[in-house]
Amino acid sequence: MKKQSFKDYVIVSCGTLAPEINYLKNSKFLDVNKILYTKPGRHEVPRELESQLINKLNIAKDYSVTLYDDYYQKLTGGENNQRRINKKIL
Repeated sequence: MKKQSFKDYVIVSCGTLAPEINYLKNSKFLDVNKILYTKPGRHEVPRELESQLINKLNIAKDYSVTLYDDYYQKLTGGENNQRRINKKIL
């Protein structure tokens, strides 16, 4: 069975998940190109989350050709905000 590779991916995640994501990377399950974290708990301050997310996604563009952003919409349910972020980034 062929091993799935994530080498062309960049992960943008909440810092709360850092221990789990780092475990997967250190165990060689995730061979991702780059991992970027926002500050934990930013879903409680949506404007700050949006600002950090836009910043991290702009950085991610330097490491990966394809960006997929499901982060903001899942945390806030903000479809309109999602579109605004997609217009700025993609």
